[in-house]
Amino acid sequence: MKFLASILIVVILSAYNYNTEDKYSEIAQSNPSEVIFKQEHPGKRLMENNCNICHNPKTAEESIIAPPMVAVKMHYISEETTKEEFVDAMLDWAKEPSVEKSKMPGAIKKFGLMPYQFYPEGTIKQIADYMFDNEIEKPVWFDIHYKKMHGDRKN
Repeated sequence: MKFLASILIVVILSAYNYNTEDKYSEIAQSNPSEVIFKQEHPGKRLMENNCNICHNPKTAEESIIAPPMVAVKMHYISEETTKEEFVDAMLDWAKEPSVEKSKMPGAIKKFGLMPYQFYPEGTIKQIADYMFDNEIEKPVWFDIHYKKMHGDRKN
Protein backbone atom coordinates (compact mmCIF):
# COMPACT_ATOMS: atom_id res chain seq x y z
CA MET A 1 0.00 0.00 0.00
CA LYS A 2 2.87 2.37 0.85
CA PHE A 3 4.37 1.59 -2.54
CA LEU A 4 1.15 2.64 -4.35
CA ALA A 5 0.91 5.85 -2.32
CA SER A 6 4.54 6.67 -3.14
CA ILE A 7 3.95 6.13 -6.87
CA LEU A 8 0.84 8.31 -6.74
CA ILE A 9 2.75 11.13 -5.04
CA VAL A 10 5.58 10.93 -7.59
CA VAL A 11 3.10 11.03 -10.49
CA ILE A 12 1.26 14.04 -9.03
CA LEU A 13 4.47 15.95 -8.32
CA SER A 14 5.82 15.15 -11.77
CA ALA A 15 2.67 16.45 -13.40
CA TYR A 16 2.78 19.61 -11.30
CA ASN A 17 6.44 20.28 -12.10
CA TYR A 18 5.86 19.66 -15.80
CA ASN A 19 3.03 22.18 -15.99
CA THR A 20 4.98 24.77 -14.04
CA GLU A 21 8.03 24.38 -16.25
CA ASP A 22 5.89 24.76 -19.37
CA LYS A 23 4.43 28.03 -18.09
CA TYR A 24 7.85 29.43 -17.23
CA SER A 25 9.36 28.41 -20.55
CA GLU A 26 6.48 30.10 -22.41
CA ILE A 27 7.16 33.33 -20.54
CA ALA A 28 10.92 33.03 -21.08
CA GLN A 29 10.43 32.54 -24.82
CA SER A 30 8.02 35.45 -25.19
CA ASN A 31 9.06 38.98 -25.96
CA PRO A 32 9.67 40.72 -22.60
CA SER A 33 7.80 43.81 -23.78
CA GLU A 34 4.70 41.65 -24.28
CA VAL A 35 4.72 40.38 -20.69
CA ILE A 36 2.73 42.98 -18.75
CA PHE A 37 2.04 42.66 -15.08
CA LYS A 38 -0.87 44.88 -14.13
CA GLN A 39 -1.14 45.67 -10.47
CA GLU A 40 -4.49 46.80 -9.10
CA HIS A 41 -4.55 50.25 -7.50
CA PRO A 42 -4.84 49.81 -3.71
CA GLY A 43 -7.55 52.49 -3.60
CA LYS A 44 -9.88 50.30 -5.65
CA ARG A 45 -9.93 47.55 -3.05
CA LEU A 46 -10.20 50.09 -0.23
CA MET A 47 -13.19 51.74 -1.93
CA GLU A 48 -14.88 48.40 -2.53
CA ASN A 49 -14.32 47.24 1.05
CA ASN A 50 -15.10 50.50 2.84
CA CYS A 51 -17.20 52.88 0.72
CA ASN A 52 -19.32 50.31 -1.07
CA ILE A 53 -20.90 49.26 2.21
CA CYS A 54 -23.23 52.25 1.64
CA HIS A 55 -22.35 53.44 -1.90
CA ASN A 56 -22.55 50.03 -3.60
CA PRO A 57 -23.09 50.22 -7.38
CA LYS A 58 -24.73 46.78 -7.32
CA THR A 59 -27.60 47.96 -5.10
CA ALA A 60 -30.99 48.60 -6.68
CA GLU A 61 -31.97 52.27 -6.93
CA GLU A 62 -34.85 51.89 -4.49
CA SER A 63 -32.59 50.18 -1.91
CA ILE A 64 -29.46 52.34 -2.00
CA ILE A 65 -28.70 54.23 1.22
CA ALA A 66 -26.13 56.68 -0.19
CA PRO A 67 -25.29 58.01 -3.65
CA PRO A 68 -23.07 55.72 -5.76
CA MET A 69 -19.39 56.67 -5.82
CA VAL A 70 -19.61 57.54 -9.52
CA ALA A 71 -22.06 60.32 -8.53
CA VAL A 72 -19.67 61.54 -5.84
CA LYS A 73 -16.90 61.71 -8.40
CA MET A 74 -19.09 63.57 -10.90
CA HIS A 75 -20.10 66.21 -8.34
CA TYR A 76 -16.60 66.81 -7.01
CA ILE A 77 -14.56 66.81 -10.22
CA SER A 78 -14.84 69.36 -13.00
CA GLU A 79 -12.50 70.00 -15.92
CA GLU A 80 -10.56 72.44 -13.72
CA THR A 81 -10.23 70.16 -10.67
CA THR A 82 -6.73 68.88 -10.00
CA LYS A 83 -6.07 65.55 -8.35
CA GLU A 84 -4.66 67.34 -5.31
CA GLU A 85 -7.82 69.44 -4.98
CA PHE A 86 -10.03 66.37 -5.27
CA VAL A 87 -8.02 64.35 -2.75
CA ASP A 88 -8.06 67.31 -0.34
CA ALA A 89 -11.84 67.74 -0.77
CA MET A 90 -12.48 64.03 -0.10
CA LEU A 91 -10.18 64.11 2.93
CA ASP A 92 -11.82 67.28 4.27
CA TRP A 93 -15.29 65.79 3.74
CA ALA A 94 -14.47 62.45 5.35
CA LYS A 95 -12.85 64.08 8.39
CA GLU A 96 -15.93 66.19 9.11
CA PRO A 97 -18.98 65.77 6.86
CA SER A 98 -21.21 68.86 6.89
CA VAL A 99 -23.99 70.39 4.85
CA GLU A 100 -21.79 73.44 4.21
CA LYS A 101 -18.96 71.37 2.68
CA SER A 102 -21.16 69.16 0.52
CA LYS A 103 -21.38 69.56 -3.24
CA MET A 104 -24.35 67.16 -3.24
CA PRO A 105 -27.30 68.90 -1.56
CA GLY A 106 -29.76 66.61 -3.35
CA ALA A 107 -28.04 63.55 -1.88
CA ILE A 108 -28.15 65.06 1.61
CA LYS A 109 -31.84 65.82 1.15
CA LYS A 110 -32.51 62.23 0.00
CA PHE A 111 -30.15 60.25 2.26
CA GLY A 112 -29.23 62.62 5.07
CA LEU A 113 -25.73 63.72 6.03
CA MET A 114 -23.09 61.01 5.87
CA PRO A 115 -21.95 60.09 9.37
CA TYR A 116 -18.30 60.53 10.28
CA GLN A 117 -16.20 57.55 9.19
CA PHE A 118 -13.23 56.36 11.24
CA TYR A 119 -10.91 55.71 8.29
CA PRO A 120 -7.22 56.59 8.42
CA GLU A 121 -6.14 59.58 6.32
CA GLY A 122 -3.98 57.32 4.14
CA THR A 123 -6.98 55.14 3.30
CA ILE A 124 -9.06 58.13 2.23
CA LYS A 125 -6.17 59.49 0.13
CA GLN A 126 -5.73 56.13 -1.64
CA ILE A 127 -9.47 55.92 -2.39
CA ALA A 128 -9.58 59.49 -3.71
CA ASP A 129 -6.43 58.93 -5.78
CA TYR A 130 -8.03 55.86 -7.35
CA MET A 131 -11.34 57.64 -7.97
CA PHE A 132 -9.69 60.59 -9.69
CA ASP A 133 -7.71 58.52 -12.19
CA ASN A 134 -10.12 55.65 -12.88
CA GLU A 135 -13.57 55.01 -14.19
CA ILE A 136 -15.91 54.21 -11.33
CA GLU A 137 -18.50 51.48 -11.75
CA LYS A 138 -22.00 52.80 -12.42
CA PRO A 139 -25.16 51.12 -11.20
CA VAL A 140 -27.25 49.78 -14.10
CA TRP A 141 -29.93 52.35 -13.29
CA PHE A 142 -27.58 55.33 -13.01
CA ASP A 143 -27.75 56.85 -16.52
CA ILE A 144 -31.56 56.88 -16.52
CA HIS A 145 -31.63 58.37 -13.02
CA TYR A 146 -29.06 61.01 -13.94
CA LYS A 147 -30.98 62.05 -17.05
CA LYS A 148 -34.22 62.27 -15.05
CA MET A 149 -32.56 64.43 -12.37
CA HIS A 150 -30.25 66.56 -14.55
CA GLY A 151 -31.59 66.40 -18.09
CA ASP A 152 -29.07 66.24 -20.91
CA ARG A 153 -26.34 67.97 -18.89
CA LYS A 154 -22.97 66.29 -19.42
CA ASN A 155 -21.87 63.85 -16.72
